[in-house]
Amino acid sequence: MHQIFEDMVVSLTKLYQLLVNKTDKETAEALTSYVEEKVSAEVKSKTTSLATKEDLLTTKEDLLNELHKVKFDMVKWYVALFTMLALLILGLYLKMG
Repeated sequence: MHQIFEDMVVSLTKLYQLLVNKTDKETAEALTSYVEEKVSAEVKSKTTSLATKEDLLTTKEDLLNELHKVKFDMVKWYVALFTMLALLILGLYLKMG
């Protein structure tokens, strides 16, 4: 991120130098300041919605906890289904026997 701002400063300096050659100093400063403000505002608006490492770790932990809950629920259903099926088979066996 720091490299981006360094590159932007270098680019703004080049832009200023090019504009000074084509226009007067005040116009070059005004245009360069305008471009800098617009770029800074755009970068700020884009970076506010980015996730931090802490956000990603929290989300990962939440997903892992939810996965463990789902696994536990599945095991409960499998055990209940197996028990019911075993009792059904045992009941049929005793009825026929």
